[in-house]
Amino acid sequence: MPGQLYDLSGKSDLALTDFSDSIKWNTHEAGVYYARGDVYEDLGQPDKAALDYAEGGKIGGNAPAKRASLCWQRAVRGRPLDRALEDCNAALKSEPDNMQWRDLRGFLYFKMGRYPDALADLDMVVKANARDAAGLFIRGIVKRRAGDVTGGNADIDAAKIADFHVADAYAVYGVAP
Repeated sequence: MPGQLYDLSGKSDLALTDFSDSIKWNTHEAGVYYARGDVYEDLGQPDKAALDYAEGGKIGGNAPAKRASLCWQRAVRGRPLDRALEDCNAALKSEPDNMQWRDLRGFLYFKMGRYPDALADLDMVVKANARDAAGLFIRGIVKRRAGDVTGGNADIDAAKIADFHVADAYAVYGVAP
């Protein structure tokens, strides 16, 4: 979604325009309301943010899949991470064995600098699927930052074997080994 790219590059005015246009065409997508609310919050407009958050909640923004999607949006965005964690935890509460959502939370913990928590989630992801490129890649970075350079390098190498584009995919989000 262009609005997310505008938001990530600090072009709040263009992000708001894109999110508002999206809402005009599809009034039933909770994630767009939440995304626009996050931009309003960043701009110091809490009343507008609250209206968008409320509208998102009314149209199904509390369903586990929606909460997981919000977790990802906010983790990639890098803010608000406290809300992202609430979103991840809510999704996982309903489906604790969902490894995709556990992977999301592991990524979020990485972004928060909570490396032991990230490792706990990502270890579960990799245990469930030893070729999960995303889980291996982020776990590798976390291991490196936690001092296990050898283990981190092994995970990053395994991730690149599973998906040689994984490093490029995460570079878009500003994540590099």
